[in-house]
Amino acid sequence: MADNSPRAHVHLMPSSLQITDMHRLGLVTMASQELELRQGQANDALEGLRLALGHKSLLFEPRWGTASRGVM
Repeated sequence: MADNSPRAHVHLMPSSLQITDMHRLGLVTMASQELELRQGQANDALEGLRLALGHKSLLFEPRWGTASRGVM
């Protein structure tokens, strides 16, 4: 029986093509949109890291965090 789940299929994205193939297939605009989406995902991930690091720094700040009270 064939596995029809999305994870079982290969999904080609415009970025996986050579630039000449992108032009030939008319996928230049789609490749540009894919790049913008990937940059947005990277920015979202970095923002999550910044927030997590900020939270950790507050936890270990002697005046505000639990470290100064001996709570871990």
